[in-house]
Amino acid sequence: MAKNTMKINTLELEFENKYHEDEKEFFHTLIWIIKSQDQLKQFGLIGGEKCPTKFYGIISALESQKSSLQEVIIDYCAFSTEFEVLKNCKNLEILHIRYCDYMIPLKILDYNKINTLEVVDCPIDSKDIALILEKFGISLQRLKLVSDDKIQEESLLLEVLKSFCPNITYLNISNIEFSTQLLEFIGNLQKLQFLTLSSLWCIVDDISEEELKKRAYFVSTIANVIKLAKL
Repeated sequence: MAKNTMKINTLELEFENKYHEDEKEFFHTLIWIIKSQDQLKQFGLIGGEKCPTKFYGIISALESQKSSLQEVIIDYCAFSTEFEVLKNCKNLEILHIRYCDYMIPLKILDYNKINTLEVVDCPIDSKDIALILEKFGISLQRLKLVSDDKIQEESLLLEVLKSFCPNITYLNISNIEFSTQLLEFIGNLQKLQFLTLSSLWCIVDDISEEELKKRAYFVSTIANVIKLAKL
């Protein structure tokens, strides 16, 4: 089978907890397929709602693709030490982490030059993300941080982004307070092309007319800041 499938560029696996360790042949086949590829560039792993914790060597097999792998998608998965193999993938540029039960430690990406980072519905620790964003630096072009929870210590996150990540063209952040610091950060993004900001601050039910005017003024200020950044 592997001899006939050596040219796969994109591989996506749906992985659930219903698998048992006695299904060794099944896992060995998947590992064989991964290792047999000439140049696997995109790998996706979609777990079930229970977030599988065991991957039976499938993630570790990506070591064989460390020179070609460029994009990794991780959905509905718990962290496993197998993910540490990503630190060896020197050409990894795009990372999506979505709907995981807790944040996969980004410190394993110390040596990667990620240009696209997406974190959706995972616990967002500003300290951890700030450290790795500082390492990504000018390489980072697309950033999406979306969560139902408010971002803690967002001032630290904004300061790091402003200081180290000036080349962002796509920015999507949820549950962030609108502030002067946020305006300064956006104004610093000379290459920004797409912006999405969402916050509980945007809810307009049962607020005074004065507060509504204040919010409208802030939104218009953001628009003006973006226009000035383009000049």
